[in-house]
Formats: sequence, C-alpha cells, structure tokens
Amino acid sequence: MLKRLGVLFTIVLILYPIVGKSLSNSPLPEIALIQQNSLLPISEPVYQDSIEIEREKAINKVLALIIQRESSGRPNVCNKKYGCASGMGLTQLIPSTIHYCEEKLQKRINPFNPDDNLMCARWLLENEGTKHWDKFTGPYPEIPK
Repeated sequence: MLKRLGVLFTIVLILYPIVGKSLSNSPLPEIALIQQNSLLPISEPVYQDSIEIEREKAINKVLALIIQRESSGRPNVCNKKYGCASGMGLTQLIPSTIHYCEEKLQKRINPFNPDDNLMCARWLLENEGTKHWDKFTGPYPEIPK
C-alpha cells in the first residue's frame, strides 16, 4: 500500500507542474522527482532582462521571414534557378555555410532536415546577423545586440 502511495505521489509531483496551475489559484511550488528520491525545483528559463526577450523575438521573426522568402516553408527544396549548390532546405543554406556551421556547432548538418537547417540558421543569426541572406532576399529587421 505504501509503495502504491509512493508511486502515486511521484506521478503527482511530475505531472503537477504541467496541470497543477489550472487546478488552484495558489499553486504549490513546482517540484520534480529525480535520482534517489531527491526533489529539486523546476523553473522556467529566466531571461536576464527585456533585451534578451526582445532579441529572441527578433531572431524568431527574422527566421520566419527567411524561411518564407527562401523556401516558402518547404524543407526539401533546392534553389529553383541554380540548383542545390546555391541553396538547400528551409533557409537555403549553401554548401560552404553548411560546412561552416558544422565546424562551429561540432555537428553534422543535413540541410534537408528541418531541425539541422534551423539549428544552423539560428546560430548564424545569433552570432553573425542576417548577412548570409541580406544580399539575396533581405533586408531584414535589425536584431538587437
């Protein structure tokens, strides 16, 4: 019986952060069970200030514009005019840029895999801005530093 209560308690502790806030006006602290029955608080990522929030919003907005202009949201396309050597995937990455991202991210990048393509494009935007796309489909909104 105690074992069943322990399992039930564990399930409640894990699920509460997901559904608990809608069950009460004064939610319990968010906690989760981890190794050896230790409890630790769960917290959302905390932004240092509003500049970080605005930067993240700007990056997401520019990324959405790039995807729309470059591939219309289609992950398996190549540049229609010049072929795959001139752009591949959602953000139309070129081979030299893919290689550059692979070095920086220490990961193999498949430009036709949306997750890989977006990982590379996001890294480029966060670290180098829109210069990889500006001359072809830009200009894009400014990303705060």
